[in-house]
Amino acid sequence: MKVDRATVRHIASLARIRVSEDDAARLEGELSGILEWVEQLGEVETAGVEPMTSAVATTMKQRADHYFVVPKVVE
Repeated sequence: MKVDRATVRHIASLARIRVSEDDAARLEGELSGILEWVEQLGEVETAGVEPMTSAVATTMKQRADHYFVVPKVVE
């Protein structure tokens, strides 16, 4: 997928960032490259591959009442 200057400007306005003309030209190429890479990922055959949440097989710890155990975040 090719990204044009208008799309770069639209994305910048949605992100509420200011982009100069030089940066917009550079971002056209970068964003196009990222989208081409994502399209390549769509070509990978994933049939028969089970979904996973980690590269290492783990199971979530559960309490006796079947809720997940998570680390305390707020003190």
